[in-house]
Amino acid sequence: MKKIASVCPYCGAGCKLNLVVENNRIIRAEAADGVTNQGTLCLKGFYGWDFLNDTRLLTPRLTQPMIRYHKGEPFTPVTWDEAIRYTANKLKNIKAQFGPRSIMTTGSSRGTGNETNYVMQKFARAVLHTNNVDCCARVCHGPSVAGLQETLGNGAMSNSINDIEHSKCLLVFGYNCADSHPIVARRVLKARENGAKIIVCDPRRIETARIADQHLQLKNGSNMALVNAFGYVLLEEELYDKNYVARFTEGLEAYRQTVKEYAPEKVEHLTGIPAHDVRQAMRTFAAAPFRDRDVGNGRHTVWSGRRCGKRPFESGAVNR
Repeated sequence: MKKIASVCPYCGAGCKLNLVVENNRIIRAEAADGVTNQGTLCLKGFYGWDFLNDTRLLTPRLTQPMIRYHKGEPFTPVTWDEAIRYTANKLKNIKAQFGPRSIMTTGSSRGTGNETNYVMQKFARAVLHTNNVDCCARVCHGPSVAGLQETLGNGAMSNSINDIEHSKCLLVFGYNCADSHPIVARRVLKARENGAKIIVCDPRRIETARIADQHLQLKNGSNMALVNAFGYVLLEEELYDKNYVARFTEGLEAYRQTVKEYAPEKVEHLTGIPAHDVRQAMRTFAAAPFRDRDVGNGRHTVWSGRRCGKRPFESGAVNR
């Protein structure tokens, strides 16, 4: 029996684990002390490894490279050197005959997705001279990327998972981290233990709502009415950092016109949330020196991403 260090392949959190192997079969997984998972795993990481050994679910795993030299012929096992030479020659010939734009690379966001995708796109752009780079995250996170790209200039989170536990206020909007990313939920619990205020916006009573200071249980489909009401309160009560907004943002007056009809009192009938609760949530959020916004994917993700992306700019909390 031996242990092999690896990275959990189920999502992109990058949790470190040890796979316990006996007779060349994985029999279980054990948590390792990684930066993200801190010596623990969620149920997805601990269990379900039988699929690797079940040929009804998965074809037998490759243990070495294989090449089909001619159409209709079977795959032939080859050395890594031969596989690399063959692939390089094929890519060179395709590029020479059809141009670099005829080649596309694509990757996965699971496991070591960030690192491997970085190397992949570097190879595509610097060696193959093509910008045809894709990743499965474009499909599942396309809406959030579009919203944040327009607001922040980059469709990526502005802080790390590790920062969550150091936040003094967490605004969790349509994100059920206990089910989707239990490792993130652990950070939320740590933030709570460290005295953070937690505000949950979700029609459901999710696990995080059980420990929240406020649960804004909005009606289904009223996401934008609530988010715009947040913006209205921040502007009307002058809860935003005026100096920061003046130095680093643009379009404040246009945004003010967008949210001017969304006073919490006016949209109570849409959101189902009392106006004083909305106002209290933004006062709590604005008062915290270090804040975090966790937004989940859903039907309104593009618009929610745009509006929630504006919250840190208004309050001077980007990367804080």
